[in-house]
Amino acid sequence: MSRYIVGIAILLVGVYFLLQNLGFQLGLGEIINTYWPIVLIALGLKWSLEGFARFFSGMRKREWITGRLLFGLIILASGIVLQGNYLKWFEMGLEDLWNWIWPILIIYYGISMLFEGNWRRNRNHRYNKKITIRTGKEMKNEMKDLHRKRQLIGEVSFGDHTSWNLEDIHLWHGIGDVYVNLTTAILSEREAFIDLTGLIGDITVLVPRDLPIKVNVDVRIGDVQVFNHKQSGTSRFISYTSEQYDQLTKKVNLMISLSIGDVKVKWVD
Repeated sequence: MSRYIVGIAILLVGVYFLLQNLGFQLGLGEIINTYWPIVLIALGLKWSLEGFARFFSGMRKREWITGRLLFGLIILASGIVLQGNYLKWFEMGLEDLWNWIWPILIIYYGISMLFEGNWRRNRNHRYNKKITIRTGKEMKNEMKDLHRKRQLIGEVSFGDHTSWNLEDIHLWHGIGDVYVNLTTAILSEREAFIDLTGLIGDITVLVPRDLPIKVNVDVRIGDVQVFNHKQSGTSRFISYTSEQYDQLTKKVNLMISLSIGDVKVKWVD
């Protein structure tokens, strides 16, 4: 995602110098204050197109995958409203936009419940291993004394290609994608904690099949995939625990909390 932000920044700088050469006397600060919603429009358009692709792909599999599409359209609409107001094309506040969005969210939630009924009846058969449901407070109590890191915008990657020593991680991430590759991680003889909290973006975690792991994923709006199980919609929560997790010493306790976006936790052979 960071390359899109850098690309938009370069585009704005180019437009600035072009306007200067054409005789328009506009300050760089004025251009940024006026056209910064283009960033939202570009990101919203990207996520909307990705969402459409996932939606049609899911239809072929008879799956309801619309979280990415809904999220992208909301960001796109917000950017268009802000940009239109700044350029005085029309007068429409975010409050007016919200009056359109919240009924659509209710409709979306109702439709998602209808389409996901089959999973709710059969969810106990989706995993060969133990699934447990625990409260957010219980999960937070497990995630103490971690190495804390905060990043507002950009991509974050752990263990992309080379081996790395896995220490306890507590990452707060604003906007961007997070990638964690546990197949290249070197673990100590203890329980390692990974706490990933984000606002907007995608989170992907690769897990070797022989690694004992406990996973708790909480997503407000978006798609969730934890190994063999997928969910889409709003207020998605999945909890997974490997067999004999409590009896083993070398293991990983993974907690993910995301406001808007997709989460994928996948096995890798």
